[in-house]
Amino acid sequence: GLALGTSTAFIAAYFPGRQAMSISPVEMLRQGVLQVRSGSGYGRSLVVGLLFIAFAVAATARAFSFENVGLAAAFFAFLGAALVLPQVTIWTLRAARPLMGRCFRLGGALAADNLAKAPQRTALTVIALSGALAMMVCAAAIIVSFKVRQARWLHDALPFDCQVTASNYEATIYGGARLPAEIPAIVGAVE
Repeated sequence: GLALGTSTAFIAAYFPGRQAMSISPVEMLRQGVLQVRSGSGYGRSLVVGLLFIAFAVAATARAFSFENVGLAAAFFAFLGAALVLPQVTIWTLRAARPLMGRCFRLGGALAADNLAKAPQRTALTVIALSGALAMMVCAAAIIVSFKVRQARWLHDALPFDCQVTASNYEATIYGGARLPAEIPAIVGAVE
């Protein structure tokens, strides 16, 4: 786990760090660098992501029949969303930047520019948050389904409110003991 986590963090930081080192501080301060990247840069990932999402929808609709179809559908849905979101982020920022500037003044414009500089980072953050929320919702749904199913099973298996028996359930389910003759009168006297 330590080696995998460290190597994953190194690989994830290497390419953005290398790209950041290639831009001089003077270039970074220029207004042209902060402009929204054109949508053509993410066209291929958008198409591939849409294909993955379509596969996930088809798998969920049982168009394919193989074991663990739900797990595969979830994987391809998240992967597709991760590939689609950078382009969607750019389109959304183009539409929202003027509104963010009017509503939040300089802070809104700077936030839009910051998001536009790295749409992959924004998309991956959203995907990570969505994945965590999806796992929490799935875990809660599984727990609730167990509780509901257990309550239904108990209601079907034990449909009565009160049970009087001579069997000792700790020793055996089917005991040969008989109740004393006065028990039915005692039980019948209870409202």
